[in-house]
Amino acid sequence: MKRSIILLLLLMLTLTASACSDNNRDMHSDTQSNAGPSAESVYEESSRDEKKLLEDSFGALFSSDEFFIKAGITVESGILNGEINSYELTVAADKSSQKAMIEMLMPDGKQARMIVKNNYSYQLEEDGTYKKQLYTEEVDEFVKPYTKELYLGVTEPLIYEASGVTEIDPDKDGKTETADFVKYRLSENEISSDKGSEVYITYYFIDDKPVMEVMEKTGGRTTFIFRELSPKVKDVSVFETDQGNIQE
Repeated sequence: MKRSIILLLLLMLTLTASACSDNNRDMHSDTQSNAGPSAESVYEESSRDEKKLLEDSFGALFSSDEFFIKAGITVESGILNGEINSYELTVAADKSSQKAMIEMLMPDGKQARMIVKNNYSYQLEEDGTYKKQLYTEEVDEFVKPYTKELYLGVTEPLIYEASGVTEIDPDKDGKTETADFVKYRLSENEISSDKGSEVYITYYFIDDKPVMEVMEKTGGRTTFIFRELSPKVKDVSVFETDQGNIQE
């Protein structure tokens, strides 16, 4: 029953695991030019309460009855010989009506999409049809594995590393912006299979809104660029399927 859901889950976890896996190459020096401060970065100290920024943004978002997320994901990994892959993630949830949607656009243009509603899941197949299966868990359980990395700083016991103000270029267009940031180290390495390695997570805010998140380890990094974070699903058609294209 859960096979198709698990496959999508494994895809999302693979993105993070790939960016946090070690091999004989040291990608740390290769990624220092990317957006975000490193241990060697020089940055201005901030008087802002960045922990409160997390609680007021991600904390409020995931505790609301609805939320909508669009994010670009860039995975840089030594295990892939320095290859960089980009994805587009969309997550929508309406807890009051128990509806949710996960969509991932792959680097090769393929689309992975699944909708949960009315105690069923609908997975988009390559031929454009939807495969229908029974799904009786709560919407929270469906979206949590795909969104956990986005709010670890609110829910998990992380170790504070630094906070301040820095310049970032999230769009990689040469136009930098000033952002508040807060950086943590995972107290328990549950992201990487290598228990002897440290994983860091840094959140960036502009005008109190999250704009970027970076998860990094010596073997690589995963960067989330937030295109939209909303406590409201404005377009309810994201939960719809073409009734003529459903496989029972």
